[in-house]
Amino acid sequence: MKDALRMDAYLLDWANLLLRWLHVIVAIAWIGSSFYFVFSTATCWRPPPTT
Repeated sequence: MKDALRMDAYLLDWANLLLRWLHVIVAIAWIGSSFYFVFSTATCWRPPPTT
């Protein structure tokens, strides 16, 4: 019984670690895509140069 509880705690620790890293990676990707779409929208609506 104690071994099963120890194994459950061990697996929960690993799941917690993996989910935290997944959260960090998704957050970085979200911020990166936000900057990308702001940049691409700004370049699409640039007024033509006047000479």
